[in-house]
Amino acid sequence: MDSIFADFGSAYETLNGYLLATTLSPVPPQNDPARLYNFARSSTQHSIATDLRYKLQYNPDLQLHKKEANAWLEVFSVFYKFVSSLLTAEEASNAGNTRDADWAGVYANWKDLVNSLYKGYQASIFGAWTIPCLYTAGKYLRIFAIKADQSSASQRDSGMAFGGIEEEDASSSDSKNATLEDAARQINRIFALCISDRYVLMPTPLTFQGTTG
Repeated sequence: MDSIFADFGSAYETLNGYLLATTLSPVPPQNDPARLYNFARSSTQHSIATDLRYKLQYNPDLQLHKKEANAWLEVFSVFYKFVSSLLTAEEASNAGNTRDADWAGVYANWKDLVNSLYKGYQASIFGAWTIPCLYTAGKYLRIFAIKADQSSASQRDSGMAFGGIEEEDASSSDSKNATLEDAARQINRIFALCISDRYVLMPTPLTFQGTTG
């Protein structure tokens, strides 16, 4: 947790939105490859809110307004839950237990993170300089949606092999990309937010198009 909030503090000191976005990335930085594992082990689901409050609201180096500190507390609380689900899914996949890898759950938790960020921007709590966080949110929402749909397709194929579901249900076009379609709707919400008047000071144009990893 310390490394994440060291970068968080540096980002706020220099108004560096891109550094801030790395504190919410599901991919650890090259200089700190164990960041996500360390973050997951630094607290528990029962104590994470208290631990984060000390990092955000009671941190004399940050001096965040209470409303802003509470908004980030919500974001990082959701991020903590997401990290736990991501690490569990990755461990199952790496062990060859692909059916135990809950990528739909990973997507749902990341979507919760997107929504918590969205609320902060919608309420004009987060400054325009932090908008790279929304880019990261949308980028990985798409990636996890693809993984979730691929996982669902694999499970449907497995179900067909063992007579678990009907063939016409498994091949239904309505279900093949359902999560990706949901992700597209969420990304459209992000675009709409970014082009609203309150964020016309965005420093550089960002695009989700062509982003795959």
